[in-house]
Amino acid sequence: MKLFRVIISFFFIIVFSNVSAQLLPNDSLKINLRNINLPHPETNYLSLSILAASSITSGLLLHNYQYNSWWSNNTNNFKIINSLNRNNWINKAGKFYSTNLIAHFYSASLEYSGIEYEKATIYSAVIAFAYGLYIESYDGFAPSYGFNASEIVFNAFGAGYVLGQYYIPELKNFQPRISYYPSNAYSNNSIKNKNIFSDFGGQKYWMGIRVENYLPDKIADYWPSFLMVSVGMGTNNYDANNSGYDLFVALDIDAEAIPLYGSFWQFLKNTLNYLHFPMPGIRITPNTAAFLLCY
Repeated sequence: MKLFRVIISFFFIIVFSNVSAQLLPNDSLKINLRNINLPHPETNYLSLSILAASSITSGLLLHNYQYNSWWSNNTNNFKIINSLNRNNWINKAGKFYSTNLIAHFYSASLEYSGIEYEKATIYSAVIAFAYGLYIESYDGFAPSYGFNASEIVFNAFGAGYVLGQYYIPELKNFQPRISYYPSNAYSNNSIKNKNIFSDFGGQKYWMGIRVENYLPDKIADYWPSFLMVSVGMGTNNYDANNSGYDLFVALDIDAEAIPLYGSFWQFLKNTLNYLHFPMPGIRITPNTAAFLLCY
């Protein structure tokens, strides 16, 4: 089992790695990158070695943290559950987002290491899905959790979305985002294993839309290029057994419009677009309300 942990941890997140460029120009929204004959850089084995070493190191550290937080009471009994109900949709949205974000970091890192863009995209999706599978596998031995088949599906959607954006550039007009503000339960210390990852009530998941690309030309000419519209979901009173969700529509910022250029800045802008920025918005359900800053 220890060897299994080490091997799986190789595929862990790259948050602490030296990540760099994902060369995704704005024009990539309108063209198919596969049809462009770009020169392929040579593979940088030093960079790949650093990527592998930092992945293993951060993976082991995070595994230890998760083990102490969630898996210390694991048994030898593996169970499979399928909680496809409305009470856990915020968690499933988190699965989609987290695997998509991991794939983003790995894709940038692999491309920086000289891996051809298409291969880097495919490898990053596989690595991100492997991470989600690793989490669910350990949850399968936990007495209060289980191997959740429906969450594996959302892990696959999140990891596969980077592939979808490569093969269907139109999907680049739709950007997963997150915002977080501590929930009442978190502030009152009523969350078991208190951490922001368990604070589902404080999390909101958004899908940012580049609406300018869908407006008639006469209207698009007046629409600010940096302005997006995001649709979001969240709840401040999360209860895994009885949760109602709030739906939001808010303006958002497209970091791609920031006038900073070069491989590092492009990567930074791509990463910032995984965050929802505080902007005016409205709550649609359960009751309508307008907010000057919807976050």
